[in-house]
Amino acid sequence: MFKKFLLIVGILGLIALNFSIYWSVHLYYKGKDTANFDRKVSFLKRSQKLNPMNDKVYYELGKAYFDLGTRNFRNKELRDENLEKSIDSFIRSVRLNPGAYSSHFRLAQALSYMDYFKPVKINYYDQYKKAALLTTYDDDIYFEIGKIMLSRWEQLAEDEREYTLEMMKNVIDVKGSQGLMDVIQVWATYVEDYSVINELLPQKPESLRMYADYLGGRSLSLKERLEKLSKAESMEFELAKSLYKKGLNEARIYHMDNARQHLSSGLRLLDNIKYYQSLTGDKYIDEEQFLNTKKSTLLGLLRLQLQRTGELKEAEGHLKEYLEIEDEDTKIEELEKYMVERNLFEIKPGGSENILRFYFKFTFDFKQHRYREIIRERENVEDLLYTAALDSNKYLIKILQIIGDSYQGKDFVYDAGEFYQKALDLDPQNIGTLQRMRENYKRLNDLDGIKMVDEKISEIVMPDEMTFDEREIRKGETYRMVLLFTGESSEYIDMELAGDSIEPLVAVFFNGKVVDEQYAAGGRISGLELKTKQGQNTLEIKPINKNIKLVRISRQNNRDRTYMSKFYTGSN
Repeated sequence: MFKKFLLIVGILGLIALNFSIYWSVHLYYKGKDTANFDRKVSFLKRSQKLNPMNDKVYYELGKAYFDLGTRNFRNKELRDENLEKSIDSFIRSVRLNPGAYSSHFRLAQALSYMDYFKPVKINYYDQYKKAALLTTYDDDIYFEIGKIMLSRWEQLAEDEREYTLEMMKNVIDVKGSQGLMDVIQVWATYVEDYSVINELLPQKPESLRMYADYLGGRSLSLKERLEKLSKAESMEFELAKSLYKKGLNEARIYHMDNARQHLSSGLRLLDNIKYYQSLTGDKYIDEEQFLNTKKSTLLGLLRLQLQRTGELKEAEGHLKEYLEIEDEDTKIEELEKYMVERNLFEIKPGGSENILRFYFKFTFDFKQHRYREIIRERENVEDLLYTAALDSNKYLIKILQIIGDSYQGKDFVYDAGEFYQKALDLDPQNIGTLQRMRENYKRLNDLDGIKMVDEKISEIVMPDEMTFDEREIRKGETYRMVLLFTGESSEYIDMELAGDSIEPLVAVFFNGKVVDEQYAAGGRISGLELKTKQGQNTLEIKPINKNIKLVRISRQNNRDRTYMSKFYTGSN
């Protein structure tokens, strides 16, 4: 009988214990999820009484007291009272569960906050280190601890520095670009030792560019910024070469869409390279190798485009760019043969692509010095003058120039002048045509003709100065202007900006390559060397760290009198 009584009592006790634990957990969750401070503390304290061994209850109490203390930091008595309760609660939590990294982290936070107002007996930094050692997957905790440790970088031992760097690398690996930006900002705030951030930077072009943008935007080390941009471009060049090879491999197995995608991505990378190595003295990119890679990529793309549609119009842009940079006879011959086999130069009655076909056929002929073949087509070309649409004029002008050049090549100077005049009738301000006419008059020893051309050139070029009425260019934007030059030369220009107390960092690009990037001391940038080409050249101005106001651009005296036009465009 007594044994049954004991069994019943034991069962009832077990039921009571389970209920007590259940109710404690219930109260814990109610307290955790309640926003009202008094109700939260009431639920958590009732839960604590029912189960004083639950470390999570003390953890939530610590958070509640900490929040109340920080919200009342101006009220010394209320602040200190709640921060002390918070610290006591977190201490109890870590005693019950020493492996809970979040409790150590929260305890360290409360101690460091309290230490700001009055000394504490426990070393909060030790608690941060314990939290770091216990954390295996919480990247937010990694970041917060890493931030604290970076703030004490000079006081860290070597092993502590290594561990801090590992934590921050983990943040970057998991959080990607946002994690990298967070780490860069912490580094700039507390450390600003470039050897430290170089340990953390992923060796990826996008990461190096992000870091370089940050340095420029905050007027930090220009040398470091330029080096990272130079390195990023070298990586992008290697990637472009790799994409070219991938594109070829995809084409061999007839995965044409993938091939086009790889080659197009590679070409974009190549087009974005500004040659920052010219400012740093690096030799990452061999210019001849760069040019060959671009030629090969363009050639691959235009072949794919022609295979897909058989239409010359589809490959127009890439074919034109390729012919402008290709000067190897065998390559030109091979491409011409490829196009002839596909009847891409065949002139069709009333064909909408006839002008395009003539232009590319003449370009191939001229590059291979087949002047007589070009001259034989003069009557067909003259017919186009009466039937061509206005939007075809740019190619018609080039065709007339090529015919004129072919007559020049055969010493038929008068005939050359006739076709140059026809080209000039279509575009009276075409600098290429005017230069050709001047050379033609020179060969004829026609001084009046030379004078006439020089007068026309003087009408379309600017004086030695361009003014902009303090035209604002916003930080990070690119302001583009087209400058007209009469030929290849080294032109030197000066740039003046409206005065400001903060020196602007300005990048200047010419025809797609960086010319210089410097701080405009006194609002001036002097002696920018521009390697010009005949016709339209593009000058780009990009403020890096602040908005600027452009006042004027002036040309230094040049004995060759290479002119600039007034034509310019705006920002993007």
